[in-house]
Amino acid sequence: MHNEYAGGLRWVLRHQALMLCVVLGTMALNVYLFMIVPKGFFPQQDTGRIGGRTMAAQDISFPAMAEKQRQLAQMVLDDPLSPRSPPLWAATAPAAARPTWAICSSR
Repeated sequence: MHNEYAGGLRWVLRHQALMLCVVLGTMALNVYLFMIVPKGFFPQQDTGRIGGRTMAAQDISFPAMAEKQRQLAQMVLDDPLSPRSPPLWAATAPAAARPTWAICSSR
Protein backbone atom coordinates (compact mmCIF):
# COMPACT_ATOMS: atom_id res chain seq x y z
CA MET A 1 0.00 0.00 0.00
CA HIS A 2 2.81 2.39 0.90
CA ASN A 3 4.57 1.76 -2.42
CA GLU A 4 1.41 2.52 -4.44
CA TYR A 5 0.87 5.77 -2.54
CA ALA A 6 4.50 6.79 -2.95
CA GLY A 7 4.37 6.01 -6.68
CA GLY A 8 1.15 8.00 -7.12
CA LEU A 9 2.56 10.93 -5.18
CA ARG A 10 5.72 10.95 -7.28
CA TRP A 11 3.64 10.92 -10.47
CA VAL A 12 1.51 13.85 -9.26
CA LEU A 13 4.59 15.84 -8.25
CA ARG A 14 6.15 15.24 -11.68
CA HIS A 15 2.97 16.43 -13.43
CA GLN A 16 2.07 19.51 -11.39
CA ALA A 17 0.89 21.54 -14.38
CA LEU A 18 -1.55 18.81 -15.39
CA MET A 19 -2.84 18.51 -11.81
CA LEU A 20 -3.33 22.29 -11.64
CA CYS A 21 -5.39 22.11 -14.84
CA VAL A 22 -7.47 19.26 -13.39
CA VAL A 23 -8.18 21.26 -10.22
CA LEU A 24 -9.06 24.43 -12.14
CA GLY A 25 -11.24 22.45 -14.55
CA THR A 26 -13.05 20.83 -11.63
CA MET A 27 -13.67 24.23 -10.06
CA ALA A 28 -14.95 25.65 -13.36
CA LEU A 29 -17.24 22.66 -13.83
CA ASN A 30 -18.64 23.15 -10.32
CA VAL A 31 -19.37 26.83 -11.01
CA TYR A 32 -21.03 25.94 -14.32
CA LEU A 33 -23.17 23.23 -12.71
CA PHE A 34 -24.13 25.57 -9.87
CA MET A 35 -25.41 28.07 -12.45
CA ILE A 36 -27.48 25.59 -14.52
CA VAL A 37 -28.94 23.32 -11.81
CA PRO A 38 -32.40 24.43 -10.61
CA LYS A 39 -32.31 26.10 -7.20
CA GLY A 40 -34.52 25.29 -4.28
CA PHE A 41 -35.66 22.09 -2.67
CA PHE A 42 -39.38 22.70 -2.99
CA PRO A 43 -41.21 23.08 -6.30
CA GLN A 44 -42.09 26.58 -7.45
CA GLN A 45 -45.81 25.77 -7.37
CA ASP A 46 -47.29 24.62 -4.08
CA THR A 47 -49.92 21.97 -4.67
CA GLY A 48 -51.11 21.96 -1.05
CA ARG A 49 -50.60 18.21 -0.77
CA ILE A 50 -48.34 16.15 1.47
CA GLY A 51 -47.99 12.43 0.93
CA GLY A 52 -46.45 9.59 2.83
CA ARG A 53 -46.41 5.89 3.48
CA THR A 54 -46.90 4.12 6.76
CA MET A 55 -45.09 0.87 7.36
CA ALA A 56 -45.70 -1.85 9.91
CA ALA A 57 -44.47 -5.34 10.63
CA GLN A 58 -45.18 -7.88 7.91
CA ASP A 59 -47.33 -9.97 10.24
CA ILE A 60 -49.69 -7.15 11.34
CA SER A 61 -53.38 -7.93 11.00
CA PHE A 62 -55.73 -5.74 9.00
CA PRO A 63 -57.69 -4.57 12.09
CA ALA A 64 -54.43 -3.68 13.90
CA MET A 65 -53.17 -1.73 10.88
CA ALA A 66 -56.52 0.03 10.57
CA GLU A 67 -56.23 1.09 14.22
CA LYS A 68 -52.69 2.38 13.64
CA GLN A 69 -53.94 4.35 10.63
CA ARG A 70 -56.78 5.80 12.70
CA GLN A 71 -54.28 6.88 15.37
CA LEU A 72 -52.07 8.49 12.72
CA ALA A 73 -55.05 10.33 11.22
CA GLN A 74 -56.00 11.62 14.65
CA MET A 75 -52.44 12.85 15.29
CA VAL A 76 -52.50 14.71 11.97
CA LEU A 77 -55.87 16.27 12.73
CA ASP A 78 -54.75 17.27 16.25
CA ASP A 79 -51.66 19.05 14.89
CA PRO A 80 -52.45 22.80 14.81
CA LEU A 81 -50.22 23.33 11.76
CA SER A 82 -51.87 20.69 9.57
CA PRO A 83 -54.74 21.49 7.21
CA ARG A 84 -58.21 20.92 8.60
CA SER A 85 -59.13 18.35 5.96
CA PRO A 86 -58.79 14.72 7.08
CA PRO A 87 -56.07 12.54 5.53
CA LEU A 88 -57.09 10.58 2.46
CA TRP A 89 -55.98 6.94 2.55
CA ALA A 90 -55.24 5.01 -0.62
CA ALA A 91 -54.23 1.40 -0.16
CA THR A 92 -51.45 -0.04 -2.27
CA ALA A 93 -50.23 -3.62 -2.51
CA PRO A 94 -49.69 -5.10 0.01
CA ALA A 95 -52.49 -2.97 1.46
CA ALA A 96 -52.21 -4.14 5.05
CA ALA A 97 -48.47 -3.51 5.38
CA ARG A 98 -47.89 -0.24 3.46
CA PRO A 99 -50.91 2.01 2.98
CA THR A 100 -50.23 5.29 1.23
CA TRP A 101 -51.78 8.50 2.52
CA ALA A 102 -52.12 12.10 1.44
CA ILE A 103 -53.24 15.30 3.12
CA CYS A 104 -54.83 17.94 0.90
CA SER A 105 -55.32 21.47 2.13
CA SER A 106 -58.66 23.14 1.49
CA ARG A 107 -57.60 26.27 -0.41
